[in-house]
Amino acid sequence: MFLVDKVMMFFKEYGWLFILFLVLQYTVKSLYCIYNITKPEAKEKKSA
Repeated sequence: MFLVDKVMMFFKEYGWLFILFLVLQYTVKSLYCIYNITKPEAKEKKSA
């Protein structure tokens, strides 16, 4: 039970950091996907 209390204390202190990290990770993945999708399209427009 002591370990659970420690984890709960940790999340009360740093929960927002953890959430921020997850959100940033998701945002970076999304931006990377968008960049990879738009990059080939830009090349095709130039060649055409």
